Amino acid sequence: MPTSTALTLPTPALTTPPSWTTNGTSSGTWSAHGGQGRDLSGADLRQADLRESTLTGTNLQHALLKEANLYGADLAQADLTDAELLGADLRQAQLCGALLRRAVLDAATQIDAKWRLVWDILENGGTERDLRGADLSGANLAGADLTQADLRGADLNGADLTDACLTSVQFDGTDLRGAKLGGARLDGTGLFAAQLDETTQLDDKWQLARRSLASVVHGET
Repeated sequence: MPTSTALTLPTPALTTPPSWTTNGTSSGTWSAHGGQGRDLSGADLRQADLRESTLTGTNLQHALLKEANLYGADLAQADLTDAELLGADLRQAQLCGALLRRAVLDAATQIDAKWRLVWDILENGGTERDLRGADLSGANLAGADLTQADLRGADLNGADLTDACLTSVQFDGTDLRGAKLGGARLDGTGLFAAQLDETTQLDDKWQLARRSLASVVHGET
């Protein structure tokens, strides 16, 4: 009689999600090599090695990033709303346009002074704050309250100030080139003492006022 031979089926290989590898920690978190535009809301990324990762536009709302290494990561336009960043390393991270509202930072969070200031303005407000000469270029300050703040000489090039309260703000010498000011409250400001250009986004009311002022300055009728 012929001898029967048992078939041995190959064991399926375990795979990690595309562009991600385990970081070897017991918590089973992931290390990104390319998470651009991903939806990682609520993800457990505690102690993850995310150094110099590309996370542009990534949704990190409510993500757990405690003690994560985000040194030099590109987080431009990322949504970090309500993200836990306790003890995280964000030194030299690119945060232009990133949403930092309600992100949870502590004294152990390592983050460049510019971005800690942006976070502090969003968390604690900027009313009557002395921000003369501050570098806020590229900052997402949409909806921030900066009533009567002193922004003389500040760099807000490319900043998002959509719907911000800027009533009675001092703008002498402020760089607002490329800034988004749609919906912002600008009553009582010295807006036109600031540096504006064709890329500065203003509501029609303020665009009209700007053109009228330019006509007067140039002696047009």
